Amino acid sequence: MLQLPHLAALLLAVPFFGALLLLRSSVHILADRHAFAAVVRNYRMLPDALATAFAALLPWSELAVAAVLIVPPAQRIASWLAAALLALFAFAIAWNVVRGRHSIECGCGSMHVRHLIRMSMALRNLAIAGLLAAFASAAPLDMDWTHYLLGLTAGAVAGLVYLAAETLQAQALRPRRRLAPHLRRLAWSPVTSETS
Repeated sequence: MLQLPHLAALLLAVPFFGALLLLRSSVHILADRHAFAAVVRNYRMLPDALATAFAALLPWSELAVAAVLIVPPAQRIASWLAAALLALFAFAIAWNVVRGRHSIECGCGSMHVRHLIRMSMALRNLAIAGLLAAFASAAPLDMDWTHYLLGLTAGAVAGLVYLAAETLQAQALRPRRRLAPHLRRLAWSPVTSETS
């Protein structure tokens, strides 16, 4: 039976979980930056030049926040930053879904397969952002390195289960087709208006 200090240590799973998600996102973006820039422009929330600059800076920002999330003295501020990023992603997705633009790519995961936006993605990001904000605003915990390792292990397990579930869901919901060539064409052509 887990004692209270061990239950408190499980709170540390939250920033480690967030770090794993941001690391995974940044790796996918850096693997095909041109395709991701096209995705960001297709959200139509920024002028093309700003969208391209945002797409170039985002993966490095995610990597930096992910790195700081695993450093105990800085976990709280990093959790606020990670929550802000996820809330921003949720807003961008929800805004386009509300506008009826359901057929655009979310920019999450591999650029080689389709990940169409859904309101459930926005709600999921908000839920994770809420967890990170709750951790950041909780009372400081007095824990030693064993609690740190427990939190790290719990966060890694939670992250791997989450990513596995996300992959299985994506395989069930989307057709299997390569997307990168389509996005590379989009990267070098103006965004065309959608018919709805």
